[in-house]
Amino acid sequence: MFLHQSIELLMKEMLVSHSPYLIFEELKDIPRKQTEANKQGMGIFFIEKPPRSVTYEVAIDRVEAFLNPIELDENLKQNLNRLNRLRNQLEHYAIEADREEVVKILEAIHKPILRLFENHLGPLTQLQTPQLEQTWKDISATSREHKQINHEIYLLMGNFNGQQVPGGILGLEKEVVLPKFTNVYEDYHLNSKRDGNVVNRFTLDIFAQGKRVSPLDKRSGRWVVSTKLRTPPIESVYQIYHYGQLTESVPWLVVLDVISTSVRDKAQELKVMVTSRQELEELKK
Repeated sequence: MFLHQSIELLMKEMLVSHSPYLIFEELKDIPRKQTEANKQGMGIFFIEKPPRSVTYEVAIDRVEAFLNPIELDENLKQNLNRLNRLRNQLEHYAIEADREEVVKILEAIHKPILRLFENHLGPLTQLQTPQLEQTWKDISATSREHKQINHEIYLLMGNFNGQQVPGGILGLEKEVVLPKFTNVYEDYHLNSKRDGNVVNRFTLDIFAQGKRVSPLDKRSGRWVVSTKLRTPPIESVYQIYHYGQLTESVPWLVVLDVISTSVRDKAQELKVMVTSRQELEELKK
């Protein structure tokens, strides 16, 4: 991904501006390799076995540690991690990209990352072309559309009050009792921790908590929702299923478009509720 590579290069540029040696992976080898380069009268990257530069993740960690820029706050770091996970999925596992997840990440990163680089490296005129400006406008427009639809679902869930609805509306066979939620959150941040430290932050479109519908099912009073504007790839089912596991909630995938047979089949297998645009209109009645 172009953005991922650009961020990595600019992070390394920040490191070089602080200390050229910070971009190298193994600092202990640098004196020997620099001496070798000096003897041959060439740059260190042109010797037979040049040192490796740091990875995307290490570059960000070193910028935080050695430069400590206030712009690189927890939100930006977590969104940069999300971008890295997405890039790894696409590159190493050939997973189909969920366009709307990409848009969310890019929208979240855009202004904060530009602010960071421009404050420390100066104006980035090469990133201000008409084509790029139009791309960012398109991303912002899609993001606004998604937020609008997300808010509609949020308001709808606030009206749930024990109504019984046909299971088919939610991709299920039996009737469903809609819980009365006491708390419904939009853009809910869920932190995944290890040894007390945040290792991953997930942003849930909607997370709702209320009274259990079934006394025997502790998940029945909690729903986690993912909304999609377009027909999603099957990976979206795995994602919302994962969020359901993390939050011990009923997962619900709402798609403002048609839903493919493969997505419905996988949702049924994983016990993920699914609702298309047409079914959503029935649910609103």
